[in-house]
Amino acid sequence: MKITDQDPRVGLRIALVGNGRGAVRHKKGAKIDAHDLVARFNFFKTKGYELHCGSRVDIWQGRGGEDLWTHRQLGKNR
Repeated sequence: MKITDQDPRVGLRIALVGNGRGAVRHKKGAKIDAHDLVARFNFFKTKGYELHCGSRVDIWQGRGGEDLWTHRQLGKNR
């Protein structure tokens, strides 16, 4: 599949957010949430850690290659 300049995905800013313990050493939550899409992986927790890792979840990839889920399917903060 060829992506052209007219494709709406061109130029999107995407944050891929992991679950490492080191995230609490940084206060990047606002920068993460400012992206066009925020993707998270496996079993994550944002509630109580918004200052450090943000709160948005647009895309979630579960362990073992389950399907991608949208924020609407996940519900509010986890």
